[in-house]
Amino acid sequence: MKTKSLFLLGAGLLVCAMTCGSRATALNNPHVPVGRGPFFEGWYTRITDADGDRSLAVIVGSHLPAGEQYQPGACLPGYVQILFSEGNGASVQAFEAFPECTYALVDGEPVDRSPRLHDESNFEWIAEGYGSISQDAIGVELPGIARVWAQFSETVSWNETFGEIGPEGLLAGLPLPMHWHVHSLGSTAEYEYEAFDENSGSVLILSQGYAHQEKNWGNAFPRAWAWVEGISEGNESHLVLGGGKMDVGPVEFRPWIIGYHSPFVSSDFNFAKLGTVVRTSIDSCSGVFQLLARTPTRTLHVHAFAPLPSFGSVGIPSIEGFVSDGAIESFSATVEVKSYKHTPWDGLWGRGHLVEEQVFKNAVLEFGGDYRYCH
Repeated sequence: MKTKSLFLLGAGLLVCAMTCGSRATALNNPHVPVGRGPFFEGWYTRITDADGDRSLAVIVGSHLPAGEQYQPGACLPGYVQILFSEGNGASVQAFEAFPECTYALVDGEPVDRSPRLHDESNFEWIAEGYGSISQDAIGVELPGIARVWAQFSETVSWNETFGEIGPEGLLAGLPLPMHWHVHSLGSTAEYEYEAFDENSGSVLILSQGYAHQEKNWGNAFPRAWAWVEGISEGNESHLVLGGGKMDVGPVEFRPWIIGYHSPFVSSDFNFAKLGTVVRTSIDSCSGVFQLLARTPTRTLHVHAFAPLPSFGSVGIPSIEGFVSDGAIESFSATVEVKSYKHTPWDGLWGRGHLVEEQVFKNAVLEFGGDYRYCH
């Protein structure tokens, strides 16, 4: 089958996926800003190949400029980025575009309200001339550069009991400068990736894998942050964490949220929960990140590192709109995880019972904002 036919088939499956795919987490739907801009909303999907070390990611988003009022159905300037790496130390290739007109639909209608707790995720984000995404599919193309088609099923929610609950928990309802939601820790994925080159021609990859799907919304990204994400072989275990420096008015917060889920351990750590302590060591100049998260009964050690040549630039939302180089990201990180259980007394002294050790290969390690620089 010719490449063009495959892409047309992908476009058709995208429409089908809007009605045939699995639906979960309401917060994955688009939000409506409270008041005037600046406001952004963006979705990030990374697929790890089931049979190799390859990673493929797609970032899309829209931006409401400062001072403007949101109007349902109106076009907003946006962003599309495709990231690709063969893993095992290979650098991240990044391709991007800045669409002039993007908009979002829920149930086929322009978005006129923010999602409610028990809504189904049933949205479509569209960038004129570049394609669209939904919770179940991606069909985007940067003309003459690269294209991605993907279809997802069997979502793995952050909270297995209440699929609507994401990493923030009740914080998702507070007026914070930025919010974070994970739609799926490891959806089953089928995908096509094609990159075009004037000299060597096109390279086409058709494969399967597992997809981490998440989104952010708010005014802009924090002043500094780090992000780690990994899926184990066979999609059995998942790690995702994020945090950094966030200014709320004149006050600086250092929020961290961590989720580690395996067949033996299901541990969430949230800075806002009483008794949670998080310590970090961040060195982007060496490509190393370390974290210790502790509650009275659980402790998690995370040690992530990646070769410096494997990092590539990633676009982010700022107050002025999306920018090309707000963060650096590697798809070749190794992440070592140790999970402990203990009594509150033993936890105070760093003692506990080692429950599980896990190593994630070809994971994501990202440094953004001020954390990109040496300290």
